[in-house]
Amino acid sequence: MGMNALAAVVFLLAQAGGDTSGVPSDPAKFADSLNLRTIAKWTSSNVHYVTFDGTYAYISTLSREIYIIDLSVPDDPIELGWVSLTNIPIGLVKRGQYLFAAVGEKGLCCIEITDPSIPEEISCADTPDSAITLAISGNYAYVADGDSGVGVINISDPHDLKPAGAYDTKGFARSVAVSGKYLYVADGNEGLVILNISNPANPTLVNSMKLESFANAVEVDGRFAYVAIGQEGVRVIDVSNPNDLEVVGHWTGPGAAVGVRIVGDKLSIGAARGGVRIMDIKSQTEIAHYRPPDYTRDFVFEVIVAGNYVLAASRSGLIIYEFTGI
Repeated sequence: MGMNALAAVVFLLAQAGGDTSGVPSDPAKFADSLNLRTIAKWTSSNVHYVTFDGTYAYISTLSREIYIIDLSVPDDPIELGWVSLTNIPIGLVKRGQYLFAAVGEKGLCCIEITDPSIPEEISCADTPDSAITLAISGNYAYVADGDSGVGVINISDPHDLKPAGAYDTKGFARSVAVSGKYLYVADGNEGLVILNISNPANPTLVNSMKLESFANAVEVDGRFAYVAIGQEGVRVIDVSNPNDLEVVGHWTGPGAAVGVRIVGDKLSIGAARGGVRIMDIKSQTEIAHYRPPDYTRDFVFEVIVAGNYVLAASRSGLIIYEFTGI
């Protein structure tokens, strides 16, 4: 058994400054903000992953729980329901009335959310190592499974999830993204790995590219893959020809890039102690950021843009920002 879900989160904390005590390494004492203002916080627990469906935020916590938060009024978040699990959940993907969760050593689990006030775990499928994040395409979920690479789960019947295939990468698979017939894997020290998933039961290697540092997360938009590589920032890789990969851009800034998400023309970066960073994809420039002050000892894992708002999964909880001046 390799790195479990808790260890994977602790590893991210260590990347941001070399220790896990929460003591900030950035000497700045005050918050640094550009075009963002904080409008609300949900602070009942730490939050290390968030997804959003336009009304509800679904968040996973180290306390082994998934919460559903009503954000129909963004400056007044309301906790609707929660479900307690036996292992730590990290990655979440919502599909219809179901929420699929990567639940560490328990594998992939399906939560029924027909009534968001009483979410219920209805089935799970084990993976060889520790499920961290996932991506869904068609009837299959592709699970970043740490030292065991990628697990493939048939989710056609949410009440009966079934392992369908696997591919053992050389590194530590921490994040996955699907585009067409390709699966993109942030594979730790092995960088970006591309698999052909035309046959989901039998993924095959297409190409890989090592990067300057540990690949934490990956998102794909059109011909480009965006890979978060810790203190080295984000690398933009042209994947239009998967057999001939090329780094064509980068972002570096405060903190360490541990999460990347794309919504529309915006790339959002969870930059650990560097806070929230928002990039315009077309111009490849930073258009907004918020770095919390030192005394909060905060650490931002994931960030998503939701219209005029930004949601951040952080050690302080779920933080909601509003764009200003954009």
